[in-house]
Amino acid sequence: SRTPAGWSRSAVRIAVCDDDTLMREMVEALVRATGHEVMGIADTTPDAVGLIEAGRPDAIVFDLSMGYNTDFDVIEAVGPEVVSAKEAPVPV
Repeated sequence: SRTPAGWSRSAVRIAVCDDDTLMREMVEALVRATGHEVMGIADTTPDAVGLIEAGRPDAIVFDLSMGYNTDFDVIEAVGPEVVSAKEAPVPV
């Protein structure tokens, strides 16, 4: 299988950020089933910001909107130096 430039084939540390319990559980199961690590789970924007700042995940799975906030609010809160295409790809 192909991996993005600069990534190894080892497990990717993924943060799961979603305010829907069922979606969080499904994404967590999928991440683990594909051999990767769920490095943390957040269900609110403040929790997502704290998780990303503290854990520096390799990738982030976002809910497009969590409550009154969007994934872009999280990215803005943590800053581009934390969430960049090189450090943490963020598919939307």
